[in-house]
Amino acid sequence: MQGRFWEFHAALMASPLPISKRSIESAAVVARINDPSLFAGCTSRRADTSFLAPARLLGASLNLRGTPLLVVNDVIVRGAPPMAQLRKLLGRTD
Repeated sequence: MQGRFWEFHAALMASPLPISKRSIESAAVVARINDPSLFAGCTSRRADTSFLAPARLLGASLNLRGTPLLVVNDVIVRGAPPMAQLRKLLGRTD
């Protein structure tokens, strides 16, 4: 992200547009991504997500929907839990 990840992230999250190719390109302009061809190369390639298929099938079979959603020690956690709750679920005290 050419050293501008956080600027890009902030611009994308501040956009009123749904995440799409247009909103991503707009956020890149706002974040002053200075090499459009490099950025375009990164966004035009499709990542191999085939390794996610078994997890997706399992989630669908258990009717687990939403993002984020965690399963920790047989406990379903919907949404982003506070760090203290996550540590407790993991059995950690640090």
